[in-house]
Amino acid sequence: MAIAAQSDITKLLENSKVYAIAIDTCIFHQKNYDFSSLYLNSIAQFKDSGIEIIIPEFVYGEIISHVKDEAEETQRTLKKAIGSYLSRWQVEKEILPNYKSSLSKNPQKLAEHQFEIFLEGVGARILPTNLNKKCSRELAKRYFGSRVPFEKSDRKKHEFPDALSLLSLEHIARAKEKNIICVSSDKGWSQYCNDSKWLICIEDLREALSCLNLTLQKVALEIVRQLKNSKDIDFGGDILEAIQERLDDLDFYADAVSPFQYESEMLEAVAEEISAKSEYSATVMKSNEKTITISMGVTAAIRCAAKFCFYVQDSIDRDELYLGEEEVEREIEIEFDVVVTVDRNFESRLVVYDLSVEKSPIELNFGYVDPYMNENPNLERY
Repeated sequence: MAIAAQSDITKLLENSKVYAIAIDTCIFHQKNYDFSSLYLNSIAQFKDSGIEIIIPEFVYGEIISHVKDEAEETQRTLKKAIGSYLSRWQVEKEILPNYKSSLSKNPQKLAEHQFEIFLEGVGARILPTNLNKKCSRELAKRYFGSRVPFEKSDRKKHEFPDALSLLSLEHIARAKEKNIICVSSDKGWSQYCNDSKWLICIEDLREALSCLNLTLQKVALEIVRQLKNSKDIDFGGDILEAIQERLDDLDFYADAVSPFQYESEMLEAVAEEISAKSEYSATVMKSNEKTITISMGVTAAIRCAAKFCFYVQDSIDRDELYLGEEEVEREIEIEFDVVVTVDRNFESRLVVYDLSVEKSPIELNFGYVDPYMNENPNLERY
């Protein structure tokens, strides 16, 4: 179903025509599968609202697979690092008495345990894949007819999980005669929902929350207005400080375009200023009788520096030939999710309890780089 405006969803809510919210894998991927993320846990506000929170069975499987793979990779990395440490320092294994038990834990069980805790906390349930005859026929028609979510490419077979998830969601929505709001930035999901009578696709979870709770949305916008106009709060300064604390971790990747292979290392990232592009679009993430927590999008100009080490691979013996390195500095604009918790009685006096930046994956694009960027053009190389 193509939804033209927020008011259309509000009308469906007023007429009790929204049965559930369904979350796609890409929404969890955006937060690096961090189940403690306030952004992901914000859906808990619908726990007792009469609107169900649904995770399709294939989405559940994809999330477990991603977390399991990452857990296995960290185990391998830690095991290798510990082995190298013990060998180089020539120390006994007894100084690390618990490392073997940590490395022997089952990644599959870890992933399932972490996700089950999240599901219970937000009140979500797994939607089993529906494979009745009608769904099976529809699946075959879409596959062989290259209709959404199947594309006319060699990747068609990879779209089966999406197709089965969407058909199952549409089946239950049709049975309930109510709409399901699907939160996904996946193009296939969006196209499928546009052709569906029962499914509505919204690309961003914050946008979905705004649509589903217009009353709290007005509260969020009023809090932002007071924050910006308050004489007692250094709104811009506090945000820059929170962004800088996030940047100080340097746990992000320096990406670039280069004709050579390279490895990069972040050296510095400094929050310079809040961009004029910032719209401060805000959404209530959670609330109780004492506090309200909102999330708002803020764009900041970041001055960042990274070191790029360049190399090429020898075509004969496959050795890596070192070409040199360059330190590159850029100013890049990035949008951050700024989370603010205030006293619920903010109308009389605005009291801020916490202001921080949601920890999401950050990728800085340095544009074009090569090992000769700062070289004198009149100097002969060889």
